[in-house]
Amino acid sequence: LKEAGVKRIAFSPQDTYLVTWRSRTQEDDKTGGNVAVFISASGETLRRFSQKSVDRWPTLKWSQNEKYSIQMVTNQLRLFTDKDPTRFVAKIDQKKVSNFEISSTGSYVAAASPEVNSTPGAIGIFTLPDFKKNCGK
Repeated sequence: LKEAGVKRIAFSPQDTYLVTWRSRTQEDDKTGGNVAVFISASGETLRRFSQKSVDRWPTLKWSQNEKYSIQMVTNQLRLFTDKDPTRFVAKIDQKKVSNFEISSTGSYVAAASPEVNSTPGAIGIFTLPDFKKNCGK
């Protein structure tokens, strides 16, 4: 793969995909972003998107069977499926979401928002693939 300036990498659980992150450049407007998702076997670029900082790495996580992937963006989680990993099919809106995890069975996703001043933190647990709230505040 030729991807200049890469500072972070992550494989999907089955090694089907490789995600890279590099510092943002002016080229990103032309290429589609500083985060790239590659198909590991071929090196083909599957998609690109922008991510300002690396403190939320990896910003894209997969279920163990890679049927679902979830991307964290500002105040939102976006669900993608293996049928079309380039367009999200569902989303969760959660203010200040700062972290998330997909359960090992791929049945749930937990989204966490930190405590801010006097506002308590929140953890929501949602079912996959419909993103319906299972429990949490």
